[in-house]
Amino acid sequence: MMGIYFEPRYSLARVIGTKISMIMTVVDDTYDAYGTLPEVISFTDALQRWDIGTIEDLPNYMQIIFRTLWEVMQDIEREMSSLGRPGGLQPTIDEKFLLIQGRLMQSSHGGEGGDTRMLILLTRED
Repeated sequence: MMGIYFEPRYSLARVIGTKISMIMTVVDDTYDAYGTLPEVISFTDALQRWDIGTIEDLPNYMQIIFRTLWEVMQDIEREMSSLGRPGGLQPTIDEKFLLIQGRLMQSSHGGEGGDTRMLILLTRED
């Protein structure tokens, strides 16, 4: 981050970029190493709904990850709003969902029927 935004006036951008990078690393590791296919499908569904009240069915460790991601994004949104830039986080959230869908696709390739489930997730209209 420092190489991109090295000037002091970009310190907030470095902090926000680092927070997002760190939590997305945890999410990526969850898809790669820790979650089973049914768990990551449920996790992806919860992230797509983006509602903190819908995580009760997730395993405890995924609830912690979701809450942390939710809190980080809420903190960033509050910070941006205090600077007169409300709603500036939505493009980041939208991109995060694209990354997460890609992670699910990659996770599902090893499981039986995974490609079909991923196609359904990517094409459904909510």
